[in-house]
Formats: sequence, structure tokens, C-alpha cells
Amino acid sequence: MDPNSLTIVCCNVLAGGASRLEPLLARLVSHDPDVVCLSEILRMSAERWREALRGRGYAHFWYNAPIDNRTKGLLVASRLELDQVEDEPVSRDRWMHLIDQRRNWHLLFAHVWTGGPRPERKVEQWQWIHERVRALDPGWWLLMGDLNTGDHRDRHDRTQFTAEEQFERFGTVGVDLWRQRHGDAKEWTWLSPAARRRALPGGFRLDHAFASRVLARRCLDCRYDHSVRTNGLTDHSALIVVLGDNDPDKIDPEDICTD
Repeated sequence: MDPNSLTIVCCNVLAGGASRLEPLLARLVSHDPDVVCLSEILRMSAERWREALRGRGYAHFWYNAPIDNRTKGLLVASRLELDQVEDEPVSRDRWMHLIDQRRNWHLLFAHVWTGGPRPERKVEQWQWIHERVRALDPGWWLLMGDLNTGDHRDRHDRTQFTAEEQFERFGTVGVDLWRQRHGDAKEWTWLSPAARRRALPGGFRLDHAFASRVLARRCLDCRYDHSVRTNGLTDHSALIVVLGDNDPDKIDPEDICTD
């Protein structure tokens, strides 16, 4: 753990991930994260994940336990003491809001719906996230997760994402940390099952990290670990964000955005 930086790893573990837990977790913690954010955690596998993470030095846990064994929830493990903020999201099992009171920053962890047969709920979820984050801007906030959306650069074909317009509008509120470092490059974090089976080219960048303009200036790195996907440990690439010293007393006046 570097005292001058903060590392957050985020990964969709695919339907609970219990059978792949040990090799997947070993790869995720190889990045030495201070905070680990996992989506698609099932009730039946949550305790196994907690015990495995506790054995690797993570003492603090938050899990938005779904109401049944089929619904997938979010689990966060941290070396830091964080407090949970009780928001009222559109989908409780797809949102977690934590705050580091000592460093004064917000971690927003989301799993956005796919388009599917009910595209309106994805649009509604994005609208709720947009409004919730606007209430924190300007400020120290980081939004991460499998957002199941992107812009035209994040897909290999011309078929638009459901809620692509809402995703692009979110760029007026926060900074896409990966795009900030990589420009218009293409890098896929998920391939369709058919593409995986037939080794077809192309895919989608579905896993994202956005930050407030203030915090984006403190981003030291934003990258993907594709090995967890290409080695079959899950169907998504892992996302790693490294933040530098974010002491509020060291904010430059020009860092503050009030628009």
C-alpha cells in the first residue's frame, strides 16, 4: 500500500464467480488495491468472497445483499475505513455510495442495466446517476463499474448502445479517466458470447471510471487488466484506477469547476 497513492480495482466477476474465486482474486489483488469493487456477487457466494478478501488484509466490507439468491449485488472490500451513504437509487442492488471522511472523497460504484427487453429502466438509471452525481460536483468523487454503455468509440460496429445519449451527456459532469489518458484509442472490456466462441474481432468497452474534474487531475493511472477475461476467469476485463495525493488543502483554485 503506497501512502502517497490510492488504488481501486473494479471487476464484474460473472454470476457470483465462486468456482473461479481463487485465481480471479489472486489476479485482482496482484495490483495491490486499497479498495476492491466486485459486481454480480450472489448471496450464496458473498461470504466466500468476504473470507478470501479478509485473508488478504481487507478488513472493511459492504454488500448490498439482494433479496434472493438469483439477483446479483455489489460487494466492496477496503483497507480504508469508509462510511456508506444511504441513497435511494433506482436499483438498490446496482448502486453503492461510500465516503472516505478522512480524505473527503466519494466512491460511487454502479452496475448499469443492459438494454434488454426494458430499455427504459437503463435510461432511468442513467438519469438518476446523472442527478445524484451533479449534487456532488464540484467535489471529490469517483464513479466506477460495469456501466454497460459507451459512446461511438466504445463499440466495434454502428449499433448504438441503449442510453448512449445519456452516457455522452454524463461527460459534461465528469471526466472519463481512461479517455483522459488514451484519447480515441479502442480497447475492449467485453465480447459477446458468440464473438468469444468464434474468436471474432471487435467488442465493447463497457467498464468505466469517471471522476470529478478536481479528482481527475489527481489520476496517476487508469488501465485494464484483460487477462482475467482472456484466461476465462470472468467475461469482463478488470479496471484499475490509481489516484495521487488528494488532500483537499492542496487543491489549486483552477481545479475547481463550478459549471
